[in-house]
Amino acid sequence: MGAFTDVTLVVSEPATAGGDGMHWAMGTAVGPEEYDTGGSAIDLSDVFKTKVQFIVANVDNADYRCLFVPGSSYDSATCELFVDDNAGTQITNTTDLRTPLAAVEWQAWGID
Repeated sequence: MGAFTDVTLVVSEPATAGGDGMHWAMGTAVGPEEYDTGGSAIDLSDVFKTKVQFIVANVDNADYRCLFVPGSSYDSATCELFVDDNAGTQITNTTDLRTPLAAVEWQAWGID
């Protein structure tokens, strides 16, 4: 099972809306060596101790886009990013995305 690597936190701030314990964070990651059809894991448990409500991921490659797949009960350790090409075709299993997704910038909202 592939996973996004080098998940790095750049900034984390309390959210201005959403209730107690909500905050947003921004960081970077590198695409997985072997992408899993249906989504590869991105572990944000070092940033959000409880839940991740939403992730927006921007990639520095016009051929790909990432979409958030919530983990079990929105658990921060089991989030996934689904990757497809800009035509909407899902990337297939075992595709090496380290080079084309070398600079994934993510923003997430969750509960600490």
